[in-house]
Amino acid sequence: EDVAAPATSRSANITKNIDNVIGSMRKDRKNGSTQRSGCQTLAKLAVYAKNAASIVGADGVATVVRAMASHPDDPLLQEAACSVLWNVARRSEANKETIADTQGVAAILTAMDNHPKERVIQENAAGALWNLACRSERNKSAIYEYSGLRILVEIMTIYNNVAGICEHISGVFWNLSWQNEPRRIAVR
Repeated sequence: EDVAAPATSRSANITKNIDNVIGSMRKDRKNGSTQRSGCQTLAKLAVYAKNAASIVGADGVATVVRAMASHPDDPLLQEAACSVLWNVARRSEANKETIADTQGVAAILTAMDNHPKERVIQENAAGALWNLACRSERNKSAIYEYSGLRILVEIMTIYNNVAGICEHISGVFWNLSWQNEPRRIAVR
């Protein structure tokens, strides 16, 4: 009996489901419920490396960033979208570049700026930025370009007693300042 077949079949089914979710999001871009549900489903799936690769391969990053831009006032969508980008970013350097290509940093910072009182958005967004700023000059530059320092300082001031958010933002600051003296001065 072939025990590898069920695992391969299960993996193929998950990839097909990812393709279906992203396809639905592309077809029904204006429907906030479809976009929110799609981002929430992708957020759950993106925690696994193979699924994150399937999301990237199906152009899911661009789809998620478009959903964020089309529905900026939906906190549940923004929360899930930031989670997707966080999990995709932590999987590979190439994924960070894909996020940079789709203006993902701008979308994350916009979510943070638009929803300062939404703790989970802030935690997911700061986690994503921490990963994106690690070893990616493009993403570091985007954080500066889109007022990231101002936004991060404001959020850290609001959540100064929330360890997870402060840790993630401190990680962003560390990565921004790493091996770049002018930026190190700006972060101080």
